[in-house]
Amino acid sequence: MIQFKKVKQNSFRIDITPLIDVVFLIIVFLILTLGKIHSFLNIELPKLEESFVSTNSNIPVLSIQRLSNEHYNILWNKKPIEMIEIESYIKREKPDKIILKCDKDIPYGFFMMILSKIQKNQNIELMLEYEMDKN
Repeated sequence: MIQFKKVKQNSFRIDITPLIDVVFLIIVFLILTLGKIHSFLNIELPKLEESFVSTNSNIPVLSIQRLSNEHYNILWNKKPIEMIEIESYIKREKPDKIILKCDKDIPYGFFMMILSKIQKNQNIELMLEYEMDKN
């Protein structure tokens, strides 16, 4: 009788233990460096030599004040409005110029959102009102 050799079936297995180790190392690295990133992005702005405060009452003033961590007060000529109303006020009043006045504690991202609402109307001259630090 003829005897045939049994063909061994090779099973293909991947050992993922080193992959898990690398993923955990990356996670630990990101956790440790995340706190350091904020200190690198803390930008000190230069001191102003003089202030610019507009005396023209015909130009609308858009003021942004910080109330708490995530709450801001937006004023159109000292009247409280919501962010979504900025474009409608601009379309309704059609000013040639707008004065933008912000607290220095306003985050850059929030400032840019307000600025983008103003810049949708391309025919508006934007003036920034600012005051020197007292110290």
